[in-house]
Amino acid sequence: MKHLASLILFLLFSPSTLADTVIYVALAAEKRIVIHRMNEDDGTLTPIDDIKMDGEPGALTTDPANHFLFASLRAEGKLAAMRINPNTGKLTPINTVAAGPDPAHLSTDKDGRYLFCAYYVAAKITVHRIGKDGSLSAMFHQSIATAPKAHAILLDPSNRFAFVPHTGPNTIYKFGFDAKRGELKPSTVAKLMTPDNTGPRHLVFHPSKDIAYVDNEQGGSVTAYQFKPDSGTLQPFQTISTLPANFKGANACAEIKVDPAGTFLYVSNRGHDSIACFMIDAQDGKLTSVGPAPTEKTPRSFDLDSEGRFLYAAGESSGNVAAYRIDRKTGKLNPFATYKVGRQPWWVLAVRLPAPMIKPESPSEYQVFQRQRWDSGTIWVRGALRAETGELRCRLVSPATGGKPASVVKDWHVIATDLTKQRFDAQIAAPAGGWYRLELRLEQDGQVVTETAIEPIGVGKIFVVAGQSNATNYGTSKQKTATGMVASFDGVRWFLANDPQLGVQDGSKQGSFLPAFGDALFEKYRVPIGVASTGSGATSVRQWLPKGERMKNLPTIASHVRPVGPGEWESTGVLFGGLMKRIEALGPHGCRAVLWHQGESDAGQTRAGYPADRQITGRQYAAFMEKLIRASRQVAGRDLPWFVAQATYHSEEDAADDKFRAAQESLWKNGLALEGPDTDALRKEFRDGVHFNAEGLQAHGKLWADKVGILLDKIKH
Repeated sequence: MKHLASLILFLLFSPSTLADTVIYVALAAEKRIVIHRMNEDDGTLTPIDDIKMDGEPGALTTDPANHFLFASLRAEGKLAAMRINPNTGKLTPINTVAAGPDPAHLSTDKDGRYLFCAYYVAAKITVHRIGKDGSLSAMFHQSIATAPKAHAILLDPSNRFAFVPHTGPNTIYKFGFDAKRGELKPSTVAKLMTPDNTGPRHLVFHPSKDIAYVDNEQGGSVTAYQFKPDSGTLQPFQTISTLPANFKGANACAEIKVDPAGTFLYVSNRGHDSIACFMIDAQDGKLTSVGPAPTEKTPRSFDLDSEGRFLYAAGESSGNVAAYRIDRKTGKLNPFATYKVGRQPWWVLAVRLPAPMIKPESPSEYQVFQRQRWDSGTIWVRGALRAETGELRCRLVSPATGGKPASVVKDWHVIATDLTKQRFDAQIAAPAGGWYRLELRLEQDGQVVTETAIEPIGVGKIFVVAGQSNATNYGTSKQKTATGMVASFDGVRWFLANDPQLGVQDGSKQGSFLPAFGDALFEKYRVPIGVASTGSGATSVRQWLPKGERMKNLPTIASHVRPVGPGEWESTGVLFGGLMKRIEALGPHGCRAVLWHQGESDAGQTRAGYPADRQITGRQYAAFMEKLIRASRQVAGRDLPWFVAQATYHSEEDAADDKFRAAQESLWKNGLALEGPDTDALRKEFRDGVHFNAEGLQAHGKLWADKVGILLDKIKH
């Protein structure tokens, strides 16, 4: 049983299931650190947060367990400590301490008890104590003068020796390290002199061999050293250029990294603006160039993910981070994305988050829960728990806003857990209103073992949107929520509802009416608004029917249908399935209504020049809509409200189709649907062709809010 329990814990909490990778980028010119989440499958980055600093962030590092992040503030001569949220990677400031002019590089000892810093201008190295809470000692634990342009400090894998490359005097200083006392001591042979104009800058150790590699800033090269663990001496055995033989321009090497497997080595070239790629010989550790990869301008820093699959390089002069896939056979870099991150990205650090003891699955940041009554709703709290004993407690807090102090909405209380299955699952009644913070903590023997928090979350109103392009992201101007109280659900995650809306079924990436819609509802009802956009541009109602529903007229664009016989087609059910999957993901009674905006791809198709046999009548349109609405209610298992807009506009010359408008109106009159807005009334001043401009998107959203408000006022929940 003990082995079975261990297996269950491994499966539940292995890195692949719990640990995420985040990318921290220090933006010196903007005095902030931006945080991106890395997709573990394809390496793509999603921005999740940023944190303002008390100065210009430069070097970044973490403790070995990745619980804390440390940053140098180079212009201000300070060091900052921050706590890493193990669930999100977001940062919470701990403290900032004075250090000295231009702290250029940071590292910790292997136990995470001391922070080392090399100073480019102050010509010294220092040691600070790291508290159990991640705080840095206000005073130096140790400060040692070395020489100008100290550019890095790193301990060897045994935690016994520290090396400090200096680019100015072409020297690598060596110190012994007493791990118990946290003190550096000069070695018998304290310096390794390198040839003139070499400029040793940064140093890395091979993960499994007694070899160190140093990139040479002025020399445009890498030197490989045999490392003797007993004495800590370095003996050079190879120097190889990082540049093509025909390159004649100015260049300065910057960062150096070895992949986790010890197979490849990379160095950034500032001037040539490339990442030099090398293969490491499995026997002797010698380097063979596999060619440089072009990158962003002035690549001061880069890093690899913990599995060596992706490399992210920052262009100090471009403000971009370039992303590459690493060819595991050759080590070559294959670019796949470029991200605009901000001005003067100084440092890039990829961090695999530690597997947290508390891993919430619900709620997530910006999640909105549909209120069941006018003044309240239920928050679902569930997730994984890496503990065999203890009590899990939670509380709900309303953060301080607008001059109002923070207040406790629901105080600490024990929630249901199943320690045998390593799970927790509970429901918390909460008032409808603004954003909340949910706090969770695990207690064992009356002591808090670990804690986490999720914010913002809220209880309010949720709407699912379906239809064609004007229901998705085809507006000509991206919109943002002005209130900050509108969130969007893509089927997996919740986000602040700034355009483009994620989760649409057509991949569109421009503007939508949803930020304006949500803002208008919040201003009236003062509760968070959730939206989930599932639309797909240029689609007929026929393409939204459930799988297998048949039709005699092929839609204008023949996607999402397939032939089943002469003159007959059926729906593939893809769009209907996408709609219902989103509704299902929101949970039972998880949304208030479906907002349907569609009709342009059914009305007036013959007038637009399409084949006459693809045109349906208004009566057929109403019949197809009835099938769609009734099928959605059957699958949802409830009488799910639908709002249907009047939407037939093509141009000023074809601004409305009376027969299809009458068909849409008939759905309201027979009680099958509720009255949506008349968006045909939004004419050319609100349009860019058939789609809406910025003014039109705002007007569109407010029209929807007015119609939805009629229902909300009537039902009061």
